[in-house]
Amino acid sequence: GPNGIPGALSNHPPGAVSVPEQAGQADVASGVEQSGNVRRQATRNFELDRTISHTRHQVGTINRLTVAVVLDDKWTSVKNPETGETTRSKRSLTDAELERINMLVRDAIGYSAARGDSLSVINQPFNDMQEEIIDLPPTEWWKEDWLKDYVRIGAGVFLVLLLLFGVLRPIFKRLVDTGKDDITALTAGMDADGLGGLGAGLGGGLGESGEGVDVTLTGDSSNPLLPGPDDSYETQLDSVKGLVAEDPKRVAQVIKTWLKDE
Repeated sequence: GPNGIPGALSNHPPGAVSVPEQAGQADVASGVEQSGNVRRQATRNFELDRTISHTRHQVGTINRLTVAVVLDDKWTSVKNPETGETTRSKRSLTDAELERINMLVRDAIGYSAARGDSLSVINQPFNDMQEEIIDLPPTEWWKEDWLKDYVRIGAGVFLVLLLLFGVLRPIFKRLVDTGKDDITALTAGMDADGLGGLGAGLGGGLGESGEGVDVTLTGDSSNPLLPGPDDSYETQLDSVKGLVAEDPKRVAQVIKTWLKDE
């Protein structure tokens, strides 16, 4: 018969249990294969082109239009067969003319009855405005624009002439007169031979000043250093230039003496 306490485990050691070395060995033994790496690969071909469009909606929309047009009377010309004179008068527009203008305005504004637009075209004579001609007072001649331009140009010309004749001309004249006076002073003491007169003039000038400077000129009597007073002005000027280049100090001393005498 059974031994032990009913409902209690028997006091026996458990039997031997076999544990596989890897967890998947039991499934392999049963014929099911498992793998740790999974790889998937797919290729997608776009056979058709793709177009991307961006739509920008308008900022505001027109809900309704209300337009009113007022037209003036139409001008007509009537010729009198007896006198041949042509007179102009105004007449009201006919219904056909108003309807034609109404259709023109509808097409111009984009009239839509479904939107609830309204349009009114009526004929109303305008008031005739008489042009009033006002005579402006005459402008004084000294306020004219052209006078200002002429005054500006005249002032510029006057300043140029004043500078030329008032400043530059006296300076040039003084320089020219000074040069002529020096040449005249140098050639005043010359005689016909050209040497004796110059020697006397130089000697006399220095004698009066008290400085006692002797002047000695060298040269042939047939070919004098300085021309006579009867020679031309250019010849005298060239001779004086040669004398100044040969002995400038002595010539300057003579000129100083003459200036003191004057």
